[in-house]
Amino acid sequence: MLISNSLLVVIETLIFVELLETCTAQQLPLLPKLALELFELRKEQIQDVLNAISLLFDEQANVLRNTDTNEPLGHEDLVSTCAQLADLIAERNLESEEKGGHDIKNITIEVTKRSVSMYKELMTTWNPENNLLPDNEKWDRLSQVRIFFSPLNCNQDYMIPYEINWEANPAGNVFSVPDIVKLRQRPKHVEYLCENNEVPNYGGVLAYFFIDAFFVPPHELVHFLQGCTKQIDNISHHVSWSAEHDASRVSLMICMLVIGQMIRNGELPDHFLHLVACNAIRGYLTMRKYLQSYVGPTNDHSGEQNESPLTAYSVYMDWVHAFGMNLPAADWKSTRVKPFGELCVKHMISVDGIISYFSDYQVLCNDILKSESKELMRKTYELLCIIFENRQDMEVHCEEGRKALSDSMAKYQLPSVSNTTIDAWLS
Repeated sequence: MLISNSLLVVIETLIFVELLETCTAQQLPLLPKLALELFELRKEQIQDVLNAISLLFDEQANVLRNTDTNEPLGHEDLVSTCAQLADLIAERNLESEEKGGHDIKNITIEVTKRSVSMYKELMTTWNPENNLLPDNEKWDRLSQVRIFFSPLNCNQDYMIPYEINWEANPAGNVFSVPDIVKLRQRPKHVEYLCENNEVPNYGGVLAYFFIDAFFVPPHELVHFLQGCTKQIDNISHHVSWSAEHDASRVSLMICMLVIGQMIRNGELPDHFLHLVACNAIRGYLTMRKYLQSYVGPTNDHSGEQNESPLTAYSVYMDWVHAFGMNLPAADWKSTRVKPFGELCVKHMISVDGIISYFSDYQVLCNDILKSESKELMRKTYELLCIIFENRQDMEVHCEEGRKALSDSMAKYQLPSVSNTTIDAWLS
């Protein structure tokens, strides 16, 4: 296994409790079915962790109870529980480090390597008659992408956001990743990450770096592909909104393909898909609520503010339906929408993207675990065709680029994303 079971089970418990806390805070009546499936598969292990902090999950009522008082935990109690679990993650990760295990760094390296191979297979050999990137030199360059673990040693506060960022640099062929092993000795970096990711402490940061080790490489590698194919997105405000849309829309699908491969090879446990899905849904619910509550400024497809601003969620849906080709408001990345903004829409379209193809989560699981991801491979190939077919060596917003996108969306029958799509995975 790529990660010790001792550390994994606490991360599972944290994500399970966080999803329970999210549902409680948003007054959702029940936990998503997939969260209950995760609990059922790992009941003994999760209950052991909960018992260690005097808690028990009541499966009939879908609540956590204090084992001393039998009282259900409210929202604030659940927040406190998440902090306790995050502390436990930090302790167990330290034990792993002392034994020479750098799980998160190793996972980042492995997922990046496998994602490169997955993109190459889908874009060159999946359909030999439609090679999306025939230049072998470009693939050689992509396969030689160097992962640089940032040492976090600048000691200048203004540099912290850059040092903790995961970033693709196609020109230098470098994928920069924060050095999670050194993070423990950088309290200002930890403080920044806690504040901007709404996690309680260093252990919470670790948990999300662990998830990001699977989520982020497939996203960043699309930016390398955009560089190889000379796709240019020049007219966006602050953010390359088309480029970020495309990288985000396909990223969770590639992530699931890589995880499925690792499960079938015995490198990850079968239930790991549920863990990833639970985390994706938890983030989606939190970010959707945030966007639904944030009102304007919005856009008129040129970045100008409208007189009658809508919710940011409405702007998000407009952006998705246009396949990233209209421009959300110019200040979505500014401090006015801190701490989410850009992060919200990138995470949400990765979830909406895969659910639009697989509205039934169990069908997706069966395809990955029992059919070697054949259907997911086909759908991902079609999405990559929409992104890259006939849209290379050009500014994507030009007339030719827009027509090529429109033609590909019709040719490959891009499924619609609606604001009710997510309900299928929640029920």
